[in-house]
Amino acid sequence: MKTKLFLLIAMLCCIDFLGLAQDATIPEPEYVGVPMLVNDDNTLSYLEKQVGTIKTKNNWMKLIPTSEVYLEINGKTSPIRLSMGLHRMVVKYDQNVDPSHVVYIYKMESKKKQRKIKLAQRDTFDRQEDTKDLVKYAATPFGQSSMLIEFGIDEPGEYCVLYDGQDFERGSFMTFNFGVDK
Repeated sequence: MKTKLFLLIAMLCCIDFLGLAQDATIPEPEYVGVPMLVNDDNTLSYLEKQVGTIKTKNNWMKLIPTSEVYLEINGKTSPIRLSMGLHRMVVKYDQNVDPSHVVYIYKMESKKKQRKIKLAQRDTFDRQEDTKDLVKYAATPFGQSSMLIEFGIDEPGEYCVLYDGQDFERGSFMTFNFGVDK
């Protein structure tokens, strides 16, 4: 009985060690703020990279007027396609910052010739509505200066990764996009 228990614990330790060793073979990205997909063979792939433009929309005809801020991206779909399920991504960043305050994964609304994300909405009383299109993820420190992000996608559609270390005063910023098919 003790021998079987010892063998079971030894096997679990080996499996866990092999899992950690597999993650250790993932290379770190070269550039800060450029999220890269981790492929099944632990190589990295770039996401579609585009410049998004900030647009605002004011609706004064409602009982309580609102103002909305959108990020618009050209093109109806991304050429980078993933399947539904669990995925991993690596991002190089300043590790003194909480990852949940630096990387955002959004589900986008796709129209005729563009995709867009509602970033914020405020009303006359300065109440802010948070976006409901954020994808939850788990991030762990990885390598010398990166984080490993694990996220699950259970809906087909267009998605965007934003890195909050950019200069937003220009009215546009870099987006990293992918689509998910059934």
